[in-house]
Amino acid sequence: MIHLFKASIAAVLTLTLAILANAETSPDTPTYLSGMQVCDLTQSKRQQELGFYIQAPLKYSTDGLDLTKKTVSIYAWTLKPFQPDLPSMIYFVGGPGGSAHEFEINLPNWNVVYFDQRGTACSRFDNENDSLNADYYSSEYIARDADLIREHLQIKKWSVYGHSYGTVPATIYAHLFSSSSQALVLEGVIFNGGVELWQAHRRFKILQNFYQHLPDDLKTVVQKISEGPSNQYTFSQITFSFMYMDDSIEQIKNYLLNMKEVYKDVLSKETFGFDIHSDATTLLQSSPNNYTALTCRELSALDQRANFYYRFTGNGFEFNTSLDDLQQRLDGCKKFGLSPEDSRVKIYNALNFSIHIPTTYLQGTTDGATTAGQAVQHFKKIAQSQKQLLIKINGGHKPNLDLISHSTYESQKPEDEKTKLLKKTQTQIFEQALQGNIISNELLKSLNSASSLKWVKTQSH
Repeated sequence: MIHLFKASIAAVLTLTLAILANAETSPDTPTYLSGMQVCDLTQSKRQQELGFYIQAPLKYSTDGLDLTKKTVSIYAWTLKPFQPDLPSMIYFVGGPGGSAHEFEINLPNWNVVYFDQRGTACSRFDNENDSLNADYYSSEYIARDADLIREHLQIKKWSVYGHSYGTVPATIYAHLFSSSSQALVLEGVIFNGGVELWQAHRRFKILQNFYQHLPDDLKTVVQKISEGPSNQYTFSQITFSFMYMDDSIEQIKNYLLNMKEVYKDVLSKETFGFDIHSDATTLLQSSPNNYTALTCRELSALDQRANFYYRFTGNGFEFNTSLDDLQQRLDGCKKFGLSPEDSRVKIYNALNFSIHIPTTYLQGTTDGATTAGQAVQHFKKIAQSQKQLLIKINGGHKPNLDLISHSTYESQKPEDEKTKLLKKTQTQIFEQALQGNIISNELLKSLNSASSLKWVKTQSH
């Protein structure tokens, strides 16, 4: 039973993006593979992709010119033949180090362009030395790489969509290349890459309030899950993964009720310890070099307070300030030549990248990865043109993305008419946002009538 429990938690934890992983900095395999080698080895898994490479500078100057005269091969693809007469959008995936392979955004009337960000998957650097050079990793570089893809496809103007960490290079792109951007859509928004992104006081309050209002029998389950030094952060990890999903609080309650039944025979025992930490961190890794370099340079990984999970104290939770965790991050950053004093460490702040095109924000109130306050700050301070903020009450980290996309390698389950209507209406809203249009109250009302979770909207011209 313990083994099955570990497996179920591992399955939940795999939903978490790479930004939440305790990532290692060694290459993904014992022998370093370039991006093209990765692509060659994974052809059978990418049969639907119509892929191509563009050559991008290893290092850009401030005006976008090549500083090194060396290049990195950036892999991009569509899932259907590119049609110049259709509108186009570029998708900035989350992470850092995330992947959009085996995944499709359902927009039949659009050219949807995907790409592997430099240092990941088919866009890995040609050699291991380059892959461990912090100079070649930058959210701005990712944005500039994307514009080279636009030029390759001869797109005059496209729409820009970023999710999670992807909202960082998407914001930078819209700032640098506004004349090439029809509209900007941001979901699960990062406003500031400082310590607040990691500690997330709103997430902390949600977790504290959730625990304090549990009945005693479910508090006992939490206490048992957290027994032993190696399990003090386990419940935080579990809830964190649930907070990627919509209606997460209810789902966590149901999970605890299920656990109470599964373990009713052992809850009375003196100890009930188990450890999933090592399994979770292994499963959560995506492209560790990209993750480590960018979190060290731009997302405060060198700060002692930069920990996602909270320690259970027996009566509640407290912030994690473990020196062991800090040392692990310092060691990881050191492999890229980075230290807290390094001038290359510049924490991302969207205040440096004002936006002057129509912007739409899509955010869940119980998003555990990028909390709602980050989206609100971005909405208030960054978008200077037409803008609208859509907030999904009890929505998770992917309140829109889960409904407008599907996995390309899993068979799609039959859907009832209400689910079909919900997805169709959500897609209509997404398309309106990509076109730079204000979402009508009628369309939002139609969406809310099809969903148990409701959206609210604020806008400004």
